[in-house]
Amino acid sequence: HQIKQKYMKHLNPKYRGLVVATAALVMTIGSWLGAAPGPLGLACDLINHFAPLWLVLGAVMVIAASVWRGAWSPARTAVLVCGGLWAGSQLWLMAPDIAGRLSPRPAEPVAVRVMTYNLWNQNRDADATVRAILTSSADVVAFPEPRWGHADSVLERIKGAYPYQMSCLENRWCNLAIVSRRPFLSSGYHQGDWAGADPDLLNLAWGVTTDRQGRPFTIAVTHHVWPSPDGLQEAQARQLAAALDRCGFQGLVLAGDFNATPWSYILKRQDRRLRPLRRLSNLTPSWPNHMALANGRFAFPFLPIDHLYAAPEWRRLDLRRVDGGGSDHYALVADLSRASTVLRDQGAP
Repeated sequence: HQIKQKYMKHLNPKYRGLVVATAALVMTIGSWLGAAPGPLGLACDLINHFAPLWLVLGAVMVIAASVWRGAWSPARTAVLVCGGLWAGSQLWLMAPDIAGRLSPRPAEPVAVRVMTYNLWNQNRDADATVRAILTSSADVVAFPEPRWGHADSVLERIKGAYPYQMSCLENRWCNLAIVSRRPFLSSGYHQGDWAGADPDLLNLAWGVTTDRQGRPFTIAVTHHVWPSPDGLQEAQARQLAAALDRCGFQGLVLAGDFNATPWSYILKRQDRRLRPLRRLSNLTPSWPNHMALANGRFAFPFLPIDHLYAAPEWRRLDLRRVDGGGSDHYALVADLSRASTVLRDQGAP
């Protein structure tokens, strides 16, 4: 309404529809260009992170053009066509995750419950954060960002329930941690240095522990930077895929804050790079909970940027969002079943 009053009140009414249709067409083309390589594609791909919003706006345009009173006109046709094209392109981007979310769940016993939880360096409520972790009853918890400024240490306070802990907090480029109810058979981490002409941007921590049936598996965690045309997130994704390929971890479950939504091309490319791992997190928004600028809780999360990947032997029984406590992220908790497989020795990069 404000845009209409400020910019369109002097515009001939018969041209207003053309302006709206043109804007929708530009957004649609920009969304398609997100698949292009290089800085242009990365810049345009930022549009796609908000695909659900564009889907709704495109659908509103189609409905408005369909029910508007009066004779058909070129402007009305343009709004209908461009709105439908805009909504359809966004629905196409979201379709794989919609199908994944609606896929049937097997009725099998839980082999492991995994939680991924970005604690946030401005976490506002240690008690609620600890409570969210403990009430999840997770077997392992992956922390993409456990270092924070609160006086109480969350890792220390949950040690009674999770006595086995590993982290790389002493390294500024590797702010990661994993805790487990059962002992680690081995653990390690990779720390990037972010220096030189071709910097190592990867931060990755892993631990080999056992599931509820006593079978070894690997839990790993990573954290990507925000998406931007500078290509840093793309480089991290390439380096992550290369490292996991070298590792040969058996029974791998990968968790983390990837700062990318499922309908962005940057995450779609990562999904392909990480095969045969499968992304199990579909249509589960995890951000924001608290927001520093809003100085309080956000009304609802709308960006699914925390994800879980798993080796083919794992099957998702359930995946849900739980209270984020004092973090700006909600936590994700997944119940996984496991096929009987012949396990080989766990690798390491």
